[in-house]
Amino acid sequence: MLAAESDRCDSITVSAPDHHHIHMAVEAMRRGKHIYLQKPMAKTMQEAAYLRQVAREEGVVTQMGTQYAAHRSDRQVVEMIKDRTLGPVEKVYLYSTRKGVSRRRRFVPTPAPVPATLDWKLWLGSAADRPYAEKVYHPLIWRIWRDLGSGWIGDIGCHLISAAWMGMELGSNAPRDVKAKTITDAEDGVKDIVWPTAAHILWHFDGVSASGGMPFEFEWFDGCSEPDALAPAQFRPPAEVEELYAKSIFKKRPHEGKAIKCRDGWILQPHGVKNAYAVRNDSTEVKVPDLPEVATQYHQFVDCCLAGEPARSDFGWATYMREEVITGEIAERRVNTLLHWDAKARR
Repeated sequence: MLAAESDRCDSITVSAPDHHHIHMAVEAMRRGKHIYLQKPMAKTMQEAAYLRQVAREEGVVTQMGTQYAAHRSDRQVVEMIKDRTLGPVEKVYLYSTRKGVSRRRRFVPTPAPVPATLDWKLWLGSAADRPYAEKVYHPLIWRIWRDLGSGWIGDIGCHLISAAWMGMELGSNAPRDVKAKTITDAEDGVKDIVWPTAAHILWHFDGVSASGGMPFEFEWFDGCSEPDALAPAQFRPPAEVEELYAKSIFKKRPHEGKAIKCRDGWILQPHGVKNAYAVRNDSTEVKVPDLPEVATQYHQFVDCCLAGEPARSDFGWATYMREEVITGEIAERRVNTLLHWDAKARR
C-alpha cells in the first residue's frame, strides 16, 4: 500500500492485530508519515522503545489509540489529579470484569483449509508459524494468543490507565516492582502460549509529586463479575471499591473503570461515562470540573498533523505507559513472583 500510495497520503492509522503494529508503524514513520497507532501500540519493551526512537528521529506526529483520553470524564480525572482536588494520590484501582473473547476456554486448534480470501502466511507475519484453524484466531480471538495479541490487559489496560498516568504526570516513570496472580482456562496443549482468562496485578511505584512524594500503587483486576461466569474474589475489585460505587450516583460498580484513592477522598470513573464522580472521605460529594466537549482523539490527531504539534497521547510518553502495562504482562507469565524492574538498565 505504501509503495503504491505513499506520495498521496500524509498519515497512516494502524488498527491491525498487535503483532503487526511495529512493522507497519515504523515503515510509515520512516517514510515521513504521521502515525495513529491503536493500543496496545507495541508487544514488547524493545518495540515500545524503538517506536519512541523512530518517532523522535523522523519528527512525525504520533498518537496512541487511547481514544477515551479525549472524553470529558477522562479529562476531568486528569484535571482533578493535577489540581490535587482530593490531595495526593495513594492508590489507583483499575478493573475490567466484563465478558468478552478473552474469557473463553482455550482449545488446541484443529487445522483447517485456509479460506481463499485469506493470505495466511502474510497474516501471520512475525508470529510463529502454525496451521490455519476456524474460529480460533478470527474475529478478535487472536487477542488471547501470546505471540499475536496482548491479553485482556493489553486490550483495555492502556485505556483505563491513561487518565491516571496523565493526571499524575508520570511521563517516563516506571514501576519499582510488579506481581501477578492468574487463572487460565485452557487445554494442556496451549496453556503456555495463551494469555490468562483472569488476572490480578499489583505494581509499586516510588513517590512522585502527585503522590506527595510517597510511594503509591496501581492495582489491576480482570476476573469476570457476571454471575454465570463469576471469577474468584481475588480477581475482582475489593469490597471497598464495590461499596463506594454502591453509595455513588452510579449505584453499583460497572464492569469497567477505575477508582482512585487520594488522601482526602476518591475519584470514581466508569469507563466511557460522560462525567466522573468525586467524594470526600466524609461522604461529601465534590463538584467535578465543568469541562467543555472537545474534538475526538481522531480529529485532534488530524489537527496536530496540520499544526505540527504533539498529539495528546504522543509516543514520547505513551510508550512508557505501555511499558508499565507490559511489565504486568510479563508478570502474568511468571505468576506469584515479585519481579523487580530496573528501568535504567531495562532489565
